[in-house]
Amino acid sequence: MAPAQEWRDRSRRLIGAIVTCLLLVGAGLFARTADALPAASPSAGPSYRSPLPVVPTPTPTVTPAPTPAPAAPGEPSRPTSGPGFTLAGLWFRAAPVSDGSFQVVEVIKLATPVTKIKLRPIPLAEDEPGPELRPTARTVQLSADDQPVRLPDGPIRRSTVVEWEVPADRIEVRYTLTGVGQPSRPSKPGRALATLGPLTGVPSRLPVIMQVAGQGILALDCFRLPAAERSCASGQPPDLQTARPLPARDAVVRVQYDLPLPG
Repeated sequence: MAPAQEWRDRSRRLIGAIVTCLLLVGAGLFARTADALPAASPSAGPSYRSPLPVVPTPTPTVTPAPTPAPAAPGEPSRPTSGPGFTLAGLWFRAAPVSDGSFQVVEVIKLATPVTKIKLRPIPLAEDEPGPELRPTARTVQLSADDQPVRLPDGPIRRSTVVEWEVPADRIEVRYTLTGVGQPSRPSKPGRALATLGPLTGVPSRLPVIMQVAGQGILALDCFRLPAAERSCASGQPPDLQTARPLPARDAVVRVQYDLPLPG
C-alpha cells in the first residue's frame, strides 16, 4: 500500500473514533439531566394564577317596603273630596260618648272668603223632635285657613258671632256637644235618641254631609225631608251618613243609638 493511502485510512479511523466518543459523552449527560428533572403528575392540568384577587359577587338584599301604620282605634278617616273639601259645603261628623255627649268636628269650605261666622246651637221648631233639648257646645276650637281663632270663654248656648282679620274660606270647628240626647222610651236600658245638626251658621242652600259613627249607632233619620225621603242613611251601622248632601236648612238628623259603656 502506498504511504499516502495508508495515511488517509488512519485519519478516517481517528475521526470516527472521536465522533463516537463525543456521542457517548452527550448521551450520558442527557441521561443524568433527565434523572434530575421532577416527574410530571399525570393528572395535573395547566395552572393559572389570577394577578388580582377574585372578589365574590354579593347577593343583593331586597328591603321590603314599609307597611303603613294602621290608624289609631276610633280615629276617623276624612274624605278627600266633596262638600267641605274640594267643593263648597260642610262636612259634619259626630261620635257618641258614654256620658251622652257627642264629639263633633265640622269642616267648611266657602265659595267666598269671610272674616266672621256665626256659631249657634241647632234651632228646632216646636213641632220638631226634641224641642225640650238644651244643646250646648263646650270646649269649642275654631281655625280659619289653619290659623287658630280666639273664641269667647265658656260654652256656646246661643247665637255667637266670631270674627278674625284675614279673609278665609276654609274653616274647621271642633267641640263637645251636650244636651242633645234623651232616653228612648219604651226601649231597653241604654238606648237613646239624639238630635244633631251643625253648630256653624252657613248659607241655607250650602250642601251638608252628615256623618254619625261610633259604638252603638243604629239608625239615622232626616226628619226635615218629605216623608218618602226621611230614611236617608247610607252605610252600615255603626258608621252611617246621609246618602246625599242636604241643604243647610234641612241638615238636622235624629239618631238612634245605644250609649257606649263607661270606661
